[in-house]
Amino acid sequence: MFYFILLVIFLIGIGLIISGSQSLTKEVRTNMAPEDIEVITTELASRKQFGQLILVSLGIVFIFLIT
Repeated sequence: MFYFILLVIFLIGIGLIISGSQSLTKEVRTNMAPEDIEVITTELASRKQFGQLILVSLGIVFIFLIT
């Protein structure tokens, strides 16, 4: 059960990194207000950083589990 939970957390981290790595298309950039674009890019960057934090934390957990 413990490893299943770690696997689910790992997949969530990967999903956050993938969704945070998306970029806005040119059509979206031309049709939206600059403030909205800034909010969306900030949200995407924070998703990516949170996913990276999850994966680094899981890496530390795995290091302590192996030793």
